[in-house]
Amino acid sequence: MFPWSVPSKAAAPGAIYQSIKQSFLTVQIRTATKKTAGSKTHMKDSAGRRLGPKKQDGELVSIGQILMRQRGTKFYPGENVGIGRDHTLFALEPGYVRYYLDPFHPKRKFIGIALHRNIRLPLPHWEPRVRRFGYVEITDKFDSDREEGRMRRKEHKLFPHIEIALKKRQEARLEKKQKLGSQLTTFEEFFAESQEFIDIASSRLVKIDGFLRGGKSITEARFYATYNFRYDLQLLLKKMSITETQFDLRLTQYLTVASKVDEVVTFDSHFRLCKQLSSTQKEELAKSNLSKIQELVRNRTVMTRDTRNKVETLIDSPAFDISTQIRLRRKYLKPVVCESKAVSSTKDAVIVRRWNDKSRRIETISRARDAFAPS
Repeated sequence: MFPWSVPSKAAAPGAIYQSIKQSFLTVQIRTATKKTAGSKTHMKDSAGRRLGPKKQDGELVSIGQILMRQRGTKFYPGENVGIGRDHTLFALEPGYVRYYLDPFHPKRKFIGIALHRNIRLPLPHWEPRVRRFGYVEITDKFDSDREEGRMRRKEHKLFPHIEIALKKRQEARLEKKQKLGSQLTTFEEFFAESQEFIDIASSRLVKIDGFLRGGKSITEARFYATYNFRYDLQLLLKKMSITETQFDLRLTQYLTVASKVDEVVTFDSHFRLCKQLSSTQKEELAKSNLSKIQELVRNRTVMTRDTRNKVETLIDSPAFDISTQIRLRRKYLKPVVCESKAVSSTKDAVIVRRWNDKSRRIETISRARDAFAPS
């Protein structure tokens, strides 16, 4: 007879089940997303769901550690804290747990992670967030292994792709720098300059090109390129990587190169390197190009490929900004000539069907092939 057996007269199914359960001491722990069927007679007193806070205020946690399990969002995620589908709060950064209230959300309780022991939450609302950047390469094996342990699984999977993308960007910048350096040597003002001068100038032009593509004006781009170079030098001086003499020497050399380059070259509306023009020179060049365009298109029923190329070359000039170029192309380089100028009655024509609002019917029109812009 088994140790949990009872006399046959008193053997009830419920008593046998309870004795077996107590003998083996096995309790099933359900997860938060387990979907089970309900019952009217069984499991009225189920096991607790292990809810509540898992970390107290001031505790040091690492990435991914659970801070709070809850039914519904009683506590909301604050600084450096994420929330799961079952309202579980977890740490996104290694740091110290903080339970706090936010005056901008007076009815909510927050749990956040302070990156340093002396930081209290919430931080001032209108100031920048305190963030942990990973821009410094970790050379120590112990520290690098510890930092990898803090990384999330998603970051681990994306890390090789990030390295490949970073390498491609660096190669693209280097290629652009070499291209701009070779273009600089075509300007007669830089024929006698040294290779060091060309390297500094091309590095500056790469920075300016990036700011222009980001929406800055040429004046703003030049200002921020100089500002960033000066700021990087100040950081090197603060880290004692360079001396004050080296700081002054490098800054003076850079400012000298920048002033000469800015006087000679600039970028056009398509981010191509071109000669710097004064406002008077731009106006004169714009008037000259407009008169040439009007002379080319005057009294022309249709426009040949050669004429279109000449007009396109005149429009694509540093004298015009991008909006002016678009307006001139719409005016002089129309894809289809108006019907009053290019209707054909020959067999070698293009048949166009279009709707006529007045007659309320579809009309068939024979258009000359020259009426359409050559592809």
